[in-house]
Amino acid sequence: MIASRPPKTSTSPAKQTGTLATPGGDSLPAASVGGPIPPSEGHPADLRCAELEAENEKLRSELAKAHATNDRLLDFYEFAPTGFFSLDRDGIIIQLNLTGAALMGGSRMELAGSRFADRLAPCDRTGFVAFLTQIFSSGARASCELSIERKDRPPVPVAIEATLAPNRQECRAVVMDISTRKAIEEGLRHEKQFNSAILEYTVNGVVACDAEGRLAVFNRTARVWHGFGPENIPMSRWSERYNLFAADGKTPIPPGADPVARAFRGEILRDFEMVIRAKDQPPRKITANATPILDEQGKKLGAVAVMHDITPPEGLQD
Repeated sequence: MIASRPPKTSTSPAKQTGTLATPGGDSLPAASVGGPIPPSEGHPADLRCAELEAENEKLRSELAKAHATNDRLLDFYEFAPTGFFSLDRDGIIIQLNLTGAALMGGSRMELAGSRFADRLAPCDRTGFVAFLTQIFSSGARASCELSIERKDRPPVPVAIEATLAPNRQECRAVVMDISTRKAIEEGLRHEKQFNSAILEYTVNGVVACDAEGRLAVFNRTARVWHGFGPENIPMSRWSERYNLFAADGKTPIPPGADPVARAFRGEILRDFEMVIRAKDQPPRKITANATPILDEQGKKLGAVAVMHDITPPEGLQD
């Protein structure tokens, strides 16, 4: 008898479906034997991974924005037009920006740890120490102006505003170069002195009042003619107090009718004749030109009268 051949089996892995029986009689899914189970859609672990990745991406974006903001703030700090300093109670420089280092004429490495006062003009050092003591004792914001000395360069005038830090162990100081402002102020001071000298020593008498109608200017000639300078009296008393008379030398000028008072009310006078009868002086005949003083917008700033002496050489006859 010929033995029957056993059924031919395939050498390739068969696709397993359904269930398989275990020796104990339990059933297992065929996929658990044949290979890993593919992740199912909506699995909690997969959803959590996606959430974490989204959160990480958001954090990376926020971190990039924070770095960019920090870089901008650092640029503002370093390259601001003012110097920033942190000082301790003894005036030791704890920290400073690049502008501050340039103001003091040194490098940041060189200046950090040095005394701020040592870089000041000798005449300003004691005052700065008192200024710093005031800040640490009172805790209030304070300001001062002084000069920084620099090697082989002219001193630079600076304005300092300082306040106590929250930890009360150091103060924060803002140091501003005020060279331009000082130059402008000096120019204005010189111009004022120049104009004042011209006004003071001109041969004509000049009298002016301010926007409130108070006598403010009597140049030297006017003071000589009247015997005294401006007084704080009402406008209605000017003509009487300064002995002003009409061209005939006898008729008193009525209250408020003198040239400056009339110009203050808006009149413009040309060659107005009057006589000054100052005490212990011969009468003096003058002509006055008077006008309001207005700014560029037409706002009244006061009034002025310029007076010229036309007294005959032989004097006035009573």
